[in-house]
Amino acid sequence: MEAATGDLATWAGVVVALVFSIAAFAVSLVSLKYQRHSAKAAKQAVDEAKRSADAAEEAATAGVRSADAAERSAVAAEQVAEIEAMRDMQPTVAWEVTRESQFAAYLRNAGTETVTGVTVDATVPGVNQAPDGVMLEPGASVKMILTSSLAHNTPREIRVTWDGAPSPVVVPVPPW
Repeated sequence: MEAATGDLATWAGVVVALVFSIAAFAVSLVSLKYQRHSAKAAKQAVDEAKRSADAAEEAATAGVRSADAAERSAVAAEQVAEIEAMRDMQPTVAWEVTRESQFAAYLRNAGTETVTGVTVDATVPGVNQAPDGVMLEPGASVKMILTSSLAHNTPREIRVTWDGAPSPVVVPVPPW
């Protein structure tokens, strides 16, 4: 049996094709391995990007919350300062008139500090035996007489001055 040249070339072609097929198969296995590795790396990159985005969002939210908290804190501090300023502006001297009888009345220091030089304007018709230059501690009072006549009614208010008062304060007198 003689080998035909055509058969030899055919068999050589088959062997070469088989070798190339095996090589291609090996290359595709290696490629598949790297493709899986690449897909895994891409998934990790996506996960990292998502975590980074979440962290950035949390930081932004925390920044907004922090900014909101700082703004609320500043507003609260401003309100406290306003309250303290209003408390400082509130008079520590306050007056109240109470009636003991139709003619007797008491001027009471309803404030929180001792007041000196307390004087009730006795030039108002009907104000008699008014205090003149007295000292009144908080809650203390001084008696005065309020009268009426044909010429005037019983006073409905009195004018009080004291040491440090810029001007007289009008204090209402309750009716009897």
